[in-house]
Amino acid sequence: MKYFITLYLFLIFSGSLVAQEATTSTGGDIHSSDGSSISYTLGQIAYTTISNSDRSFAEGVQQTYNLKVSPVNPDSSDDLSIDCIVFPNPTPNNVTLTIKNADPTVFNYLLYNSTRKLIKQDNIQTNSTEISMVDLPTGVYLLTIRNSKKNIMRIFKIIKDYTR
Repeated sequence: MKYFITLYLFLIFSGSLVAQEATTSTGGDIHSSDGSSISYTLGQIAYTTISNSDRSFAEGVQQTYNLKVSPVNPDSSDDLSIDCIVFPNPTPNNVTLTIKNADPTVFNYLLYNSTRKLIKQDNIQTNSTEISMVDLPTGVYLLTIRNSKKNIMRIFKIIKDYTR
Protein backbone atom coordinates (compact mmCIF):
# COMPACT_ATOMS: atom_id res chain seq x y z
CA MET A 1 0.00 0.00 0.00
CA LYS A 2 2.91 2.38 0.78
CA TYR A 3 4.23 1.70 -2.70
CA PHE A 4 0.97 2.88 -4.33
CA ILE A 5 0.75 6.01 -2.16
CA THR A 6 4.36 6.89 -2.96
CA LEU A 7 3.76 6.29 -6.67
CA TYR A 8 0.56 8.39 -6.58
CA LEU A 9 2.33 11.31 -4.85
CA PHE A 10 5.24 11.09 -7.26
CA LEU A 11 2.92 11.26 -10.27
CA ILE A 12 1.04 14.25 -8.88
CA PHE A 13 4.13 16.29 -8.00
CA SER A 14 6.22 15.37 -11.04
CA GLY A 15 3.77 17.16 -13.32
CA SER A 16 4.62 20.49 -11.71
CA LEU A 17 8.42 20.21 -12.04
CA VAL A 18 10.18 22.26 -14.71
CA ALA A 19 13.92 21.98 -15.35
CA GLN A 20 16.27 23.87 -17.65
CA GLU A 21 13.62 25.96 -19.34
CA ALA A 22 14.88 28.88 -21.44
CA THR A 23 13.59 31.25 -24.09
CA THR A 24 16.28 31.70 -26.74
CA SER A 25 16.49 33.06 -30.26
CA THR A 26 18.60 30.19 -31.60
CA GLY A 27 20.88 27.38 -30.57
CA GLY A 28 22.13 24.03 -31.63
CA ASP A 29 24.74 21.34 -31.44
CA ILE A 30 28.12 21.36 -33.15
CA HIS A 31 29.74 18.03 -33.99
CA SER A 32 33.34 17.74 -35.11
CA SER A 33 34.96 15.06 -37.23
CA ASP A 34 36.75 13.59 -34.18
CA GLY A 35 33.48 12.82 -32.38
CA SER A 36 33.40 15.71 -29.91
CA SER A 37 30.35 17.96 -29.69
CA ILE A 38 29.21 21.21 -28.09
CA SER A 39 25.72 22.48 -27.32
CA TYR A 40 25.09 26.25 -27.42
CA THR A 41 22.31 28.83 -27.17
CA LEU A 42 22.19 32.43 -28.38
CA GLY A 43 19.92 35.28 -27.41
CA GLN A 44 18.61 34.03 -24.09
CA ILE A 45 16.27 36.73 -22.80
CA ALA A 46 15.09 35.29 -19.48
CA TYR A 47 17.41 34.34 -16.65
CA THR A 48 17.83 34.83 -12.92
CA THR A 49 20.73 36.59 -11.22
CA ILE A 50 21.64 35.88 -7.61
CA SER A 51 24.07 38.34 -5.98
CA ASN A 52 25.67 39.05 -2.65
CA SER A 53 28.37 41.52 -1.65
CA ASP A 54 31.24 39.79 -3.48
CA ARG A 55 29.73 37.28 -5.95
CA SER A 56 27.13 37.13 -8.68
CA PHE A 57 25.62 34.07 -10.37
CA ALA A 58 23.51 34.06 -13.53
CA GLU A 59 21.37 30.93 -13.54
CA GLY A 60 20.56 29.34 -16.88
CA VAL A 61 23.04 31.40 -18.91
CA GLN A 62 25.77 29.75 -20.96
CA GLN A 63 28.85 31.95 -20.68
CA THR A 64 32.10 31.91 -22.59
CA TYR A 65 35.30 31.58 -20.65
CA ASN A 66 39.02 31.49 -21.13
CA LEU A 67 41.56 29.35 -19.41
CA LYS A 68 44.30 31.38 -17.72
CA VAL A 69 47.63 29.66 -17.53
CA SER A 70 50.42 31.06 -15.37
CA PRO A 71 53.75 31.68 -17.06
CA VAL A 72 56.31 28.89 -16.87
CA ASN A 73 58.73 31.11 -14.96
CA PRO A 74 56.74 32.83 -12.18
CA ASP A 75 59.79 34.94 -11.21
CA SER A 76 59.58 36.77 -14.52
CA SER A 77 57.58 39.95 -13.95
CA ASP A 78 57.14 41.06 -17.57
CA ASP A 79 53.88 40.44 -19.46
CA LEU A 80 52.10 39.02 -16.41
CA SER A 81 48.96 41.10 -16.75
CA ILE A 82 48.00 41.19 -20.41
CA ASP A 83 44.35 41.79 -21.24
CA CYS A 84 43.23 39.62 -24.18
CA ILE A 85 39.79 39.33 -25.79
CA VAL A 86 38.77 36.88 -28.53
CA PHE A 87 35.49 37.49 -30.39
CA PRO A 88 33.09 36.41 -31.83
CA ASN A 89 32.85 33.04 -30.18
CA PRO A 90 31.32 30.82 -31.59
CA THR A 91 32.45 31.96 -35.03
CA PRO A 92 31.63 30.83 -38.58
CA ASN A 93 34.71 32.40 -40.25
CA ASN A 94 37.23 34.51 -38.32
CA VAL A 95 38.05 35.49 -34.76
CA THR A 96 39.64 38.76 -33.69
CA LEU A 97 42.29 38.69 -30.97
CA THR A 98 42.64 42.02 -29.15
CA ILE A 99 45.48 42.77 -26.74
CA LYS A 100 44.79 45.88 -24.71
CA ASN A 101 47.49 46.73 -22.17
CA ALA A 102 50.73 45.35 -23.60
CA ASP A 103 52.99 45.59 -26.62
CA PRO A 104 51.45 43.05 -29.05
CA THR A 105 54.68 42.49 -30.99
CA VAL A 106 56.18 40.44 -28.16
CA PHE A 107 53.43 37.80 -28.49
CA ASN A 108 52.56 35.05 -30.93
CA TYR A 109 49.55 32.78 -31.23
CA LEU A 110 49.18 29.05 -31.83
CA LEU A 111 45.88 27.47 -32.90
CA TYR A 112 45.33 23.80 -32.03
CA ASN A 113 42.45 21.47 -32.91
CA SER A 114 40.73 19.27 -30.32
CA THR A 115 43.31 16.50 -30.79
CA ARG A 116 46.10 18.98 -29.90
CA LYS A 117 47.44 19.14 -33.44
CA LEU A 118 48.97 22.53 -34.31
CA ILE A 119 46.87 24.10 -37.09
CA LYS A 120 48.41 27.59 -37.42
CA GLN A 121 50.82 29.90 -35.72
CA ASP A 122 51.93 33.46 -36.34
CA ASN A 123 53.46 36.49 -34.66
CA ILE A 124 51.07 39.19 -33.46
CA GLN A 125 51.86 42.55 -35.06
CA THR A 126 49.02 44.86 -33.96
CA ASN A 127 46.65 45.26 -31.01
CA SER A 128 43.84 43.71 -33.08
CA THR A 129 44.69 40.56 -35.05
CA GLU A 130 42.21 38.70 -37.25
CA ILE A 131 42.69 34.91 -37.33
CA SER A 132 41.05 33.17 -40.27
CA MET A 133 39.18 29.94 -39.55
CA VAL A 134 37.34 29.79 -42.89
CA ASP A 135 39.22 26.72 -44.14
CA LEU A 136 38.83 24.79 -40.86
CA PRO A 137 36.08 22.24 -40.21
CA THR A 138 33.41 22.75 -37.56
CA GLY A 139 34.75 21.90 -34.12
CA VAL A 140 36.51 23.10 -30.98
CA TYR A 141 39.92 24.78 -31.13
CA LEU A 142 42.38 26.12 -28.56
CA LEU A 143 44.04 29.48 -29.19
CA THR A 144 47.24 29.85 -27.16
CA ILE A 145 48.92 33.22 -26.64
CA ARG A 146 52.66 33.10 -25.83
CA ASN A 147 55.23 35.78 -25.10
CA SER A 148 58.69 36.04 -26.69
CA LYS A 149 60.14 33.72 -24.02
CA LYS A 150 57.58 31.07 -25.06
CA ASN A 151 55.69 31.38 -21.77
CA ILE A 152 51.98 30.65 -22.21
CA MET A 153 50.02 33.77 -21.27
CA ARG A 154 46.41 32.82 -22.15
CA ILE A 155 44.47 29.93 -23.67
CA PHE A 156 41.06 30.49 -25.28
CA LYS A 157 38.55 27.83 -26.27
CA ILE A 158 37.16 28.73 -29.73
CA ILE A 159 34.07 27.14 -31.23
CA LYS A 160 34.05 27.00 -35.04
CA ASP A 161 30.42 26.91 -36.17
CA TYR A 162 28.95 26.42 -39.62
CA THR A 163 27.77 29.44 -41.62
CA ARG A 164 24.05 30.08 -41.31
